Amino acid sequence: MITGQTSTVAITAEMPEFMLCNFESGAEGFIKSDYVVGLSITDSALSVSSPVMGSRMLELESDYVSGQTWRIISKTLPHSIDISKVPFFLGYFASYGVDDGKIGLKLSFFDSESHSLTEILEISANTWNKIKINLSNWQYKHDLKKIEIAFRSSTYANEWHSRHQVDAIGFTSYYDWNFDGDNDFGGWLMQNNVSGTVAEGILVTTVTGTDPFIANHNVFVDAGQVKYIKLRIKNNSAGSEGAVYWATSTAGWDASKRVSFAVQPNAAEYQDIIVDMSVSNAWTGIVQDIRLDLPENNAAYGATVNFESITLATRASSVTGAISSIEATETAIIIQGQAACTETKTLSLVELQPYEEFNPNNFTPSATVTQQSGAASFTMTLPRYNGQMDRIYSKFVVVVDSISLNAPQYVTVYPTGINQYPYPTVPSIKGLQVQMPDDASLLGINHAALNCSLSELFYKNAEVAPNNTISYNFEGDTYYLNKGAIEALDLDIKSLSDDKVNVTLILFYMGSLVNDAYPYEITRHPDYIDGAGAAFNTTDRAGMQYWKAACEFLAARYTRTDQQYGRVLNYVVGNEICSAGVWHDTGNKQINEFIDDYGRTFRIAYTAMRKYQANVRLHISLDNHWNAMYRPEEPLRYYTGKEVTDFFNSDMVLHGNIPWCIAYHPYPTDMQDPYIWRDTVPTDDFNTQRITFKNLQVLPAYLNQQQFLYNGQLRSINLTEQGFTSTDPYDLQSQKVQAAAYCYAYYKARFTAGIESFIYHRHVDFTGEGIWVGLWNNVSGSYAPNQPFGHKYIYDVFQKIDTAYSTEVSAFALPIIGADSWSDVISGFDPSVLNEMPTPQYTTLSAVSTIAPSVLVSDFEGSEDGWYKGPFSTGVNCVSTFSNLPCTAHHGSYALENTFKLMAPAGGAKGNAGLTKVFSPAVNVTEAPVLQLAINSYGALSGASNYYVKIIVYSGYQAIIGTGTMSPDKWNCFAMDLSNWNYKNSIDKIKVWFSTDSSSEWIAAYQIDYVGFAPNPE
Repeated sequence: MITGQTSTVAITAEMPEFMLCNFESGAEGFIKSDYVVGLSITDSALSVSSPVMGSRMLELESDYVSGQTWRIISKTLPHSIDISKVPFFLGYFASYGVDDGKIGLKLSFFDSESHSLTEILEISANTWNKIKINLSNWQYKHDLKKIEIAFRSSTYANEWHSRHQVDAIGFTSYYDWNFDGDNDFGGWLMQNNVSGTVAEGILVTTVTGTDPFIANHNVFVDAGQVKYIKLRIKNNSAGSEGAVYWATSTAGWDASKRVSFAVQPNAAEYQDIIVDMSVSNAWTGIVQDIRLDLPENNAAYGATVNFESITLATRASSVTGAISSIEATETAIIIQGQAACTETKTLSLVELQPYEEFNPNNFTPSATVTQQSGAASFTMTLPRYNGQMDRIYSKFVVVVDSISLNAPQYVTVYPTGINQYPYPTVPSIKGLQVQMPDDASLLGINHAALNCSLSELFYKNAEVAPNNTISYNFEGDTYYLNKGAIEALDLDIKSLSDDKVNVTLILFYMGSLVNDAYPYEITRHPDYIDGAGAAFNTTDRAGMQYWKAACEFLAARYTRTDQQYGRVLNYVVGNEICSAGVWHDTGNKQINEFIDDYGRTFRIAYTAMRKYQANVRLHISLDNHWNAMYRPEEPLRYYTGKEVTDFFNSDMVLHGNIPWCIAYHPYPTDMQDPYIWRDTVPTDDFNTQRITFKNLQVLPAYLNQQQFLYNGQLRSINLTEQGFTSTDPYDLQSQKVQAAAYCYAYYKARFTAGIESFIYHRHVDFTGEGIWVGLWNNVSGSYAPNQPFGHKYIYDVFQKIDTAYSTEVSAFALPIIGADSWSDVISGFDPSVLNEMPTPQYTTLSAVSTIAPSVLVSDFEGSEDGWYKGPFSTGVNCVSTFSNLPCTAHHGSYALENTFKLMAPAGGAKGNAGLTKVFSPAVNVTEAPVLQLAINSYGALSGASNYYVKIIVYSGYQAIIGTGTMSPDKWNCFAMDLSNWNYKNSIDKIKVWFSTDSSSEWIAAYQIDYVGFAPNPE
């Protein structure tokens, strides 16, 4: 048992530096134990009128047992935490009084091996008591796993139905004696030629002889952690020097263990004195005793020295204050803050790289300012660029006397950004992880998620693939990007974003990819073990620069106003990071270490993206394990989503808050069971083990708590990956159950406030997953395990769920779920708002003998005229001759040729190889409503009997589709009458697609020519 400290406090109370539980969101994992029958959250109690902080506190209710029986509650942490840097427990406790109101409080701390430390205290009834306990010498403080709290009466033996309260518990970096209780010396003894009293928060010591000192023999602190003694002192004597002596458990105090300090004689006011104990090499081990030698004046015995507080601290300064904001302009970094000094001091600004820690023994100030005695604001300014290095990524501390005043702070006020266009709004939450962009276009999605494999993004050098390299100069270095990978990403993003789809890019690193072409030794996290996914390395300069270069390249490419490569404003950093051992491997890390690493990587990415677009959004990725771990047997590689959210939020707030978002995956508890509405594991509270669609409302409710809001607003929540299996993928009833699960989930997401998107996984069944969640079957036995074969029942439901046909296509699901109406199972269900996306109109694409457009769109005589690659296209070029018949243009000298590659994983030649033309501004063809063009394809494909042309004309989200058949090796002329289409006065896009009825792979080309509009024939 070690020393604790108790004092009665007011509501305006000291808060822990590391908050473990504030009970604003529930019991925070505390459970009932011995003789406790109730555990609840309340905003008031008979013993105390209000919580210490916030609006809620924890209250326990005991059984009718002897008053002297301990009533016990406990919290087991999902993961051990290391409190070495904050080794002093701090919390607030209250109890109803009984008899003389003497209440016993027992606090016990356990590590993961059940080593324990217990402190028993007595607190006052009917008021809040601040409790501090010194854990600095507990040898297991790096592995705190469980806390146990117990109450009892110290004197009352009869049966007692008691109530007790707990609030604001956590850990802090200092331990103080503040003498709040009258006659409470807190263990300090008037040991030699000194007398003392404690009243009104002041220890008054009176010198009665030579060599006066006070001492505390029950300190027990780890000198490796506690380096400073802070004195709030008023010296009424003529003495000008005091001293600290100490003794360890192995040696008593002597002259070798002494640090002196200067003090103002005959002071009129209290003075803050910082005694740096680390200046002595003897300050080591476990310090058991501390002795304070008072300032002495032999001619003036009877003088007094007053102490308002005596504090042991892991860090200290004679200056209080901190950085309040860091702003980046186009040319400068501006650091502002406040500081209060008791004497003139120099404030030094120290710049650190994100992976660096402040070293008090080795730092170079980037700027300084002189602070006079008193409180004042300060401003320090640095050039934005240090050579070619952008300081917008740096973190900063303000240092006084080698002590940092603040945790490292980052830029949180950014320049406007190169692009300021608003974040896109779309009609519907419906989205898809896209495999076939052509099919996604027909499905009418509003959101899409694409993986960006960072492990293959860079080559080691230009020689690895000289014909497949994009050179990228960044901050003085040249990086070599995989051109093929980038262009494939361009094609998918461009196809989707031009359809007004909000694209989310998932930045993912394949952990096991070891290839001499890629610099994985630099870019992969150095502590990686064996996960499918790895964290990107930002632990050193080389890895950090690659990460910065990757993020800036992507941001610059996909936020352009001209959308040359498509548009992305949504990014996800990593995948399912709470299950890090599988998807974001950083080795064995305690949760705070893991978040320190991930938070650094995330902030670098946000800063890079924010430089290019003012409204870009970055997300953390969580699976459905909210208050449970995927593999609890490996607590250093797997975490709960709730603790990741809590720790990540604390990390962001500590170092400068930014508008981070959440990408959540509310899969069913059992991914083999599509009956998601009958799942019994999810509960409707913040400590639920899982958040699935059954209790989806818990997630936005949790994030709507004050501590998670950003500028008073709920953070963006996107459901970026989830799907439901058809247990037998070729059985119609199994497919219907899958589709019913989708209906239930879609409506649950649509009517849960705060959910911005529901991106379904997958497009096509994938053999390797072991579940069959696709909208398409795959080809059974195919060498391509995700090769599309045919639509499943869910396909049509998915396509129409956000249209006027929504309740019609979902009606089949009600008897499967066992409900009479959707309102029975979906809170707030309102069918009147479901018609959010228009359904396409269909018309005839007629083969005609000749075409003669009066309003010419493109004849390709001068250029490609803005036509660009669509799905599965590999190139677009104007050509005057080509290898397939008839070898010449239909009109004039040139035609537009689209080369394509239709591979098995996308359906082979059944897929649509496409071309796209965007009109800006939109065109009005009311007077000439017949679209005309000529098309020719390269030869014939073995196994194909029909060749198809599909033309889609758009006006915003409205579309009209015409399909026809053609013959290869000849020019085929087509006309598409838009007369009966209400949106022909504002056409903004045309797509021309070519396909066959064969699933064979085909690498070939087709040509189009003489595109335009003509009046209807009389």
